[in-house]
Amino acid sequence: MQPNKKTMPTPKISVIVPVCNAEKSLCRCIDSILTQTYQDFELLLIDDGSKDSSGAICDSYAAKDSRIKVFHKPNGGVSSARNLGIDNAQGEWLTFVDADDWVEENFLMALCSVQQTDMVVGKCVLEDKSGLLRELFFVCAEGLSLGQLLPRYLYHTMFHVPWGKLFRLSLIRRMKIRFHHDMKMGEDLCFVFRYLSFVRDVDFCRGKIAKAHLVHYAPDDFVAKYAMNTMEAARHFTYIWDSYKHLHTRCVEFENRILNDVFELCKVCVDQNPVAWYGTPAVREAYIRRGRNQGGAVFIKTLFLYATQAYKWRILWRIKKAIKFQ
Repeated sequence: MQPNKKTMPTPKISVIVPVCNAEKSLCRCIDSILTQTYQDFELLLIDDGSKDSSGAICDSYAAKDSRIKVFHKPNGGVSSARNLGIDNAQGEWLTFVDADDWVEENFLMALCSVQQTDMVVGKCVLEDKSGLLRELFFVCAEGLSLGQLLPRYLYHTMFHVPWGKLFRLSLIRRMKIRFHHDMKMGEDLCFVFRYLSFVRDVDFCRGKIAKAHLVHYAPDDFVAKYAMNTMEAARHFTYIWDSYKHLHTRCVEFENRILNDVFELCKVCVDQNPVAWYGTPAVREAYIRRGRNQGGAVFIKTLFLYATQAYKWRILWRIKKAIKFQ
């Protein structure tokens, strides 16, 4: 887990790239960072137990460029890799790039064009397997305070992912903000929400140079990739819901939709362990909150349906369990 021994001045930005079996895309990612027009940065490549040539690729780049630090660690997941990067970063600002993403040459310059803020949001586009690009972070946020921005856009993708942004390293360390090691989805959202709970303001890249993008590759099938059992989904939802509540704000769209998003990942397993979902306090609170958002008769209907589902599944689960042990 030793970085290369070359030294460099304290950088303005630390770019953290978690790497795991990414040999096909890694060179494109690293090259796009090294050719940035803004050069006051360090690049931390965290090799998370790669079994392909990714670790060797990282070392070969580090041997040629003193801005690069490489850390090799046993496989522990993307969260542990990012946390190791946070622990070893030296910059005033942090930004994250995934190993299958790449950035246009003015991306860091665009991020640094914004001053006097706690979080900078850059331009990002989404790339699917066919190479199709579409705008990902576009919002009409001009003139909005943080108190106005979050209720309107908290469900938006830009607040659910760590890449495409600048974070103050001093704030992350002072408030001990880290990625959850035991989450396989939603850890990005929890990290950003926790960070947002301590910031005073958020700003966005503007002007001609702000059109420089981070290009993010999207997985083919999110639900298939992150499917989990009912207990796992309930635990993940609790983390997400708690992170949301710590913001001390209300986003009706988030409250109305996040339940369904997580439920999709476990719905095929709910009948095997329904109590783990319907009996989870955070899930119950979210159902009630969503019903209240829709008001009156809808609220009563939501409470009735939730109680019916919870009761039905609890009884069926007990019957199934009794038959199994007969």
